[in-house]
Amino acid sequence: MVPEGPIEFTFRLLCRLALVAMIVIINTELVTRNVFGFSFYMSDEYGGYLLVALTFLSLPQCILHASFHRVTFVLHRLPRPIREAVLVAFNVVALAFALVILWQATALVINSRSLNATAPTLLMTPLWIPQLLMPIGMAATSVTLARLLLRRLARVQKRA
Repeated sequence: MVPEGPIEFTFRLLCRLALVAMIVIINTELVTRNVFGFSFYMSDEYGGYLLVALTFLSLPQCILHASFHRVTFVLHRLPRPIREAVLVAFNVVALAFALVILWQATALVINSRSLNATAPTLLMTPLWIPQLLMPIGMAATSVTLARLLLRRLARVQKRA
Protein backbone atom coordinates (compact mmCIF):
# COMPACT_ATOMS: atom_id res chain seq x y z
CA MET A 1 0.00 0.00 0.00
CA VAL A 2 1.19 3.51 -0.85
CA PRO A 3 1.14 6.04 1.99
CA GLU A 4 -1.26 8.95 1.59
CA GLY A 5 0.39 11.88 -0.14
CA PRO A 6 -0.66 15.52 -0.28
CA ILE A 7 -2.83 14.96 -3.36
CA GLU A 8 -4.79 12.12 -1.77
CA PHE A 9 -5.09 14.05 1.50
CA THR A 10 -6.44 17.14 -0.30
CA PHE A 11 -8.91 15.11 -2.31
CA ARG A 12 -10.11 13.29 0.80
CA LEU A 13 -10.89 16.69 2.36
CA LEU A 14 -12.60 17.87 -0.83
CA CYS A 15 -14.79 14.77 -0.79
CA ARG A 16 -15.78 15.45 2.79
CA LEU A 17 -16.65 19.05 1.91
CA ALA A 18 -18.68 17.93 -1.11
CA LEU A 19 -20.60 15.43 1.02
CA VAL A 20 -21.37 18.03 3.69
CA ALA A 21 -22.43 20.53 1.00
CA MET A 22 -24.71 17.91 -0.55
CA ILE A 23 -26.33 17.17 2.82
CA VAL A 24 -26.84 20.89 3.53
CA ILE A 25 -28.33 21.59 0.09
CA ILE A 26 -30.71 18.62 0.21
CA ASN A 27 -31.82 19.29 3.79
CA THR A 28 -32.33 22.98 3.09
CA GLU A 29 -34.48 22.11 0.10
CA LEU A 30 -36.52 19.63 2.19
CA VAL A 31 -37.15 22.18 4.92
CA THR A 32 -38.02 25.05 2.58
CA ARG A 33 -40.36 22.89 0.47
CA ASN A 34 -42.17 21.19 3.35
CA VAL A 35 -42.25 24.00 5.89
CA PHE A 36 -42.38 27.16 3.79
CA GLY A 37 -43.78 25.84 0.50
CA PHE A 38 -40.83 27.39 -1.32
CA SER A 39 -38.10 25.84 -3.46
CA PHE A 40 -34.68 27.11 -4.44
CA TYR A 41 -34.78 24.88 -7.56
CA MET A 42 -31.16 23.95 -7.11
CA SER A 43 -30.98 20.80 -5.02
CA ASP A 44 -31.36 18.42 -7.96
CA GLU A 45 -28.86 20.24 -10.14
CA TYR A 46 -26.18 20.95 -7.57
CA GLY A 47 -26.75 17.65 -5.79
CA GLY A 48 -25.98 15.94 -9.11
CA TYR A 49 -22.88 18.03 -9.63
CA LEU A 50 -21.68 17.16 -6.14
CA LEU A 51 -22.33 13.48 -6.79
CA VAL A 52 -20.11 13.67 -9.87
CA ALA A 53 -17.52 15.51 -7.77
CA LEU A 54 -17.60 12.76 -5.15
CA THR A 55 -17.25 10.10 -7.84
CA PHE A 56 -14.19 11.60 -9.49
CA LEU A 57 -12.49 13.16 -6.48
CA SER A 58 -12.72 9.95 -4.43
CA LEU A 59 -10.87 7.79 -6.98
CA PRO A 60 -7.37 8.47 -5.56
CA GLN A 61 -8.53 7.37 -2.10
CA CYS A 62 -10.18 4.26 -3.56
CA ILE A 63 -6.94 3.32 -5.29
CA LEU A 64 -4.90 4.06 -2.19
CA HIS A 65 -7.01 1.75 -0.04
CA ALA A 66 -7.51 -0.97 -2.68
CA SER A 67 -11.28 -0.45 -2.62
CA PHE A 68 -11.90 -1.73 -6.12
CA HIS A 69 -13.10 -5.24 -6.83
CA ARG A 70 -10.40 -7.87 -7.05
CA VAL A 71 -10.58 -11.57 -7.39
CA THR A 72 -8.53 -12.10 -4.25
CA PHE A 73 -9.11 -15.82 -3.99
CA VAL A 74 -7.36 -16.20 -7.35
CA LEU A 75 -4.63 -13.65 -6.61
CA HIS A 76 -3.72 -15.27 -3.30
CA ARG A 77 -3.34 -18.67 -4.95
CA LEU A 78 -0.86 -17.39 -7.51
CA PRO A 79 2.86 -17.62 -6.76
CA ARG A 80 4.21 -14.30 -5.51
CA PRO A 81 6.18 -13.35 -8.68
CA ILE A 82 3.16 -14.00 -10.91
CA ARG A 83 0.86 -12.15 -8.51
CA GLU A 84 3.17 -9.14 -8.56
CA ALA A 85 3.32 -9.26 -12.37
CA VAL A 86 -0.50 -9.38 -12.55
CA LEU A 87 -0.78 -6.39 -10.20
CA VAL A 88 1.80 -4.43 -12.21
CA ALA A 89 -0.09 -5.23 -15.42
CA PHE A 90 -3.36 -4.14 -13.80
CA ASN A 91 -1.78 -0.86 -12.74
CA VAL A 92 -0.42 -0.23 -16.24
CA VAL A 93 -3.83 -0.88 -17.81
CA ALA A 94 -5.63 1.21 -15.16
CA LEU A 95 -3.20 4.10 -15.70
CA ALA A 96 -3.71 3.91 -19.47
CA PHE A 97 -7.49 4.03 -19.04
CA ALA A 98 -7.22 6.90 -16.55
CA LEU A 99 -5.10 8.90 -19.00
CA VAL A 100 -7.60 8.30 -21.82
CA ILE A 101 -10.47 9.44 -19.57
CA LEU A 102 -8.40 12.47 -18.53
CA TRP A 103 -7.83 13.35 -22.17
CA GLN A 104 -11.51 12.98 -23.10
CA ALA A 105 -12.78 14.81 -20.01
CA THR A 106 -10.41 17.68 -20.74
CA ALA A 107 -11.68 17.82 -24.33
CA LEU A 108 -15.25 17.91 -23.01
CA VAL A 109 -14.49 20.85 -20.71
CA ILE A 110 -12.72 22.75 -23.49
CA ASN A 111 -15.63 22.10 -25.86
CA SER A 112 -18.24 23.19 -23.31
CA ARG A 113 -16.26 26.33 -22.52
CA SER A 114 -15.79 27.29 -26.16
CA LEU A 115 -19.49 26.76 -26.91
CA ASN A 116 -20.58 28.58 -23.73
CA ALA A 117 -22.82 25.59 -22.96
CA THR A 118 -25.13 26.03 -19.97
CA ALA A 119 -27.36 23.66 -18.06
CA PRO A 120 -30.96 23.65 -19.32
CA THR A 121 -32.24 24.76 -15.92
CA LEU A 122 -33.37 28.00 -14.30
CA LEU A 123 -29.88 28.53 -12.89
CA MET A 124 -28.21 28.10 -16.32
CA THR A 125 -24.94 26.95 -14.77
CA PRO A 126 -22.05 27.04 -17.27
CA LEU A 127 -21.41 23.32 -17.81
CA TRP A 128 -17.64 23.63 -17.93
CA ILE A 129 -17.58 24.48 -14.20
CA PRO A 130 -18.95 21.15 -12.88
CA GLN A 131 -17.30 19.28 -15.76
CA LEU A 132 -13.92 20.59 -14.66
CA LEU A 133 -14.08 18.23 -11.68
CA MET A 134 -13.77 15.23 -14.00
CA PRO A 135 -10.32 16.00 -15.46
CA ILE A 136 -9.11 17.23 -12.06
CA GLY A 137 -10.16 13.96 -10.46
CA MET A 138 -8.69 11.88 -13.27
CA ALA A 139 -5.39 13.78 -13.11
CA ALA A 140 -5.14 13.02 -9.40
CA THR A 141 -6.13 9.42 -10.07
CA SER A 142 -3.38 9.15 -12.69
CA VAL A 143 -0.80 10.50 -10.26
CA THR A 144 -1.90 8.03 -7.58
CA LEU A 145 -1.83 5.14 -10.07
CA ALA A 146 1.66 6.19 -11.23
CA ARG A 147 2.89 6.32 -7.62
CA LEU A 148 1.44 2.88 -6.96
CA LEU A 149 2.94 1.49 -10.16
CA LEU A 150 6.39 2.85 -9.36
CA ARG A 151 6.19 1.40 -5.88
CA ARG A 152 5.18 -2.02 -7.22
CA LEU A 153 7.96 -1.97 -9.81
CA ALA A 154 10.51 -1.07 -7.14
CA ARG A 155 9.26 -3.96 -5.00
CA VAL A 156 9.49 -6.38 -7.96
CA GLN A 157 13.04 -5.23 -8.77
CA LYS A 158 14.03 -5.53 -5.12
CA ARG A 159 12.90 -9.15 -4.99
CA ALA A 160 14.60 -10.01 -8.30
